[in-house]
Amino acid sequence: MDIKGLEYAIGMTNQLSETISIEKWDEPLMKDIGTLRKLFVHLVRVRNIYRDGLETGVLAFPGVRPQKSVDLKNELHISKEQLIKAFLSTKCTTVAFHDEILTVEEVYSMAIQHEGIHQGQFAVALQNKGIELPPTWKKDWNL
Repeated sequence: MDIKGLEYAIGMTNQLSETISIEKWDEPLMKDIGTLRKLFVHLVRVRNIYRDGLETGVLAFPGVRPQKSVDLKNELHISKEQLIKAFLSTKCTTVAFHDEILTVEEVYSMAIQHEGIHQGQFAVALQNKGIELPPTWKKDWNL
């Protein structure tokens, strides 16, 4: 399986943790969007759900939130590497999700879509707050 699209999507999200100072992670951005810290915690949790689903054959929500004491920047990178490894090594051909049976390719698409949805939300929220986006975001998306 070619995982370049997922690597790119996750890498774009992880750039936020590298570009925006930790001091801004708890700053409310927009109503109903939350903070960067909440986004990062959410993304680690969901990536791990996808990873576990590729190992067990079942996407089991809500998953486990990372502990508050973890290095969240590091967890974002670990979750990226583990999810990519799971896609490359899965023995599953299908994954159960609620009442549906998904192919591995559909889970792959879900993972990319999930990253993209949050990138769009946070691009708008960060720009609204006057917080500089990562250079790659501006270059690739011409925002």
